[in-house]
Amino acid sequence: MTNLLDLAQRLDDCWLDIVAPDDKAASFARCANLMQEAATLLRSHGIPRDISTAPPGDGWILGYDPSIAEPGRSPWVPMTRGDGGWYDDGVDVYQPTMWVPLPDPQPEPSGWRPAEGHIEIAAGMLQGRPVFIASIIKPDGTQDIPRDCRLANTAEGIRAEGLSWASDLNLPVVDMIDANVVPFRLGDQQ
Repeated sequence: MTNLLDLAQRLDDCWLDIVAPDDKAASFARCANLMQEAATLLRSHGIPRDISTAPPGDGWILGYDPSIAEPGRSPWVPMTRGDGGWYDDGVDVYQPTMWVPLPDPQPEPSGWRPAEGHIEIAAGMLQGRPVFIASIIKPDGTQDIPRDCRLANTAEGIRAEGLSWASDLNLPVVDMIDANVVPFRLGDQQ
């Protein structure tokens, strides 16, 4: 708000320069620059913008979801990005069309970041039964721990799940399941 008050004072001073200018060209140029600064500052303080212009990353915005039509519930919701779109607390998904910056104090960043690397599909054994898993492997070779793995009972099931997940996240798939290999099963040591 201090920025707006300071800008208002400078605009008042600029107006006085236009009314009684010493150098009209310099006064008009200075006032034009102030007007552009004022427009930028006002937009940053609450004029709704298209959701496609929302800042990337794990910050929070105040998003407008027109599908919220419940009585007594505002369509303006604090939200942050996630793999599947926009979320308020990691559970409820929203489809915002507009956004404005949240006023201070800002919530803690959510920690979300775009997925990178590849989706690895593999097979293993769990309690003597075959299990099939899809997980995100980051470029450094480590598993993307904040994102859960996907499990299935069949190779076909995990391949379908992995391809769907890869499509959502725009990642390649690496299939580590070899149909010609029987999973190794540990037996009694001799």
